[in-house]
Amino acid sequence: MSKRILYINESLNTGSTGHIVEQLGLAALERGYECLVAHGARYVHPTMLPHYCFSSKMTEYTHGLLSLLYNAHGLGSKMATHRLIRHISQWKPDIIHLHNIHGYYINYPILFDFLRSANIPVVWTLHDCWTVTGRCAHFTASGCSQWQTQCVHCPNYSDYPRSLTTRNTATNYETKKRTFVGLSNLTIVPVSNWLGDIIARSFLQDYPCDVIQNGIDTSLFRPLVSAWRSRWKARNKTVILGVASQWTSAKGWNDWMRLAHNLDNRYRIVLVGVSDTQKRQLPDNCFGIKRTDATDELVRIYSAADIYINLAHQEAFGLTLMEAMACGTPCISYRTTAIPEITSPDVCTMVEVGDIDAVIQAIHQAERQFKKQCQETCIQHVTTRFNQQDKINQYLNLYTKLLHE
Repeated sequence: MSKRILYINESLNTGSTGHIVEQLGLAALERGYECLVAHGARYVHPTMLPHYCFSSKMTEYTHGLLSLLYNAHGLGSKMATHRLIRHISQWKPDIIHLHNIHGYYINYPILFDFLRSANIPVVWTLHDCWTVTGRCAHFTASGCSQWQTQCVHCPNYSDYPRSLTTRNTATNYETKKRTFVGLSNLTIVPVSNWLGDIIARSFLQDYPCDVIQNGIDTSLFRPLVSAWRSRWKARNKTVILGVASQWTSAKGWNDWMRLAHNLDNRYRIVLVGVSDTQKRQLPDNCFGIKRTDATDELVRIYSAADIYINLAHQEAFGLTLMEAMACGTPCISYRTTAIPEITSPDVCTMVEVGDIDAVIQAIHQAERQFKKQCQETCIQHVTTRFNQQDKINQYLNLYTKLLHE
């Protein structure tokens, strides 16, 4: 009888974590495992994997309101989580692989109470820092280090998961610490060495920790002929690209606006992931595109750009940088968090966070010929260091190890 793997994630085959779960599940199916993805209700795209939605949009909106008003993220969705637990008990997985358990769709104390008693090996891939803080998913931009001892007054309460108050931050921290510590069969998988170092200094430090960086499917992310330059009215301009699922100050929105106001009409800035409100704020030299989950469209956008720029103040990995490089587009990025470990000087120019003058200097040095000079180097960098199949094999080897312990 084949072994069963249950994946739990906020989204289904959409967004970065949804696509990661999809590719990993498909590879596990090919290896002979039975797979099931348990997921939330709001972010769902067609999938080739068996799946089970245990939540509802109304439940998630209610959970979101609870989080907003009372700083109680991850503490709603009680009935939905009990529904999931009943399904797990019936399906009887041999491994449970957690990804994002934040996202207004699951109650983590209820889930972990079950995991503590179920005696099922658990793999937990961490894509950000939410697990070890009193509320926020990222803290580097604010310079906060409370997570190492005791979160009390969160300076990031307006960031995801947004709250109107910092009240309950200390209680949240203690609840997470009490809930997440003490599982006998949990393996933590950070997506970068930087995040692994955070885990090693957190209350999760006693768990086995196996860093597996994200991989790129180079059969999908590759240079393609693109008509996007004409849509951007940028045939004779240097196209500078930025991509985010949602633009915030931590993702570099304010820095992009500063950059745009300091570049002349030789350049066209293209930002993917802008909201309607943000689109109305763009200067004349910027072109805004709403978030897209269509991989082919995104690949053609990456391929049409001359330079990809990452102005995020914090990145647990930096997936869009790798996607751009796989499409042959060189990068400029802030030197922050996980970025130095995934790039090299021949494919990415790094500058200090907030130094827009240095970004502009790097743009002037690159110009359009820069892409022609290092396109193959960019592709080779991703192919050799971030090949998706290599990363998937690391997960499959981890599954085999856990099942034979």
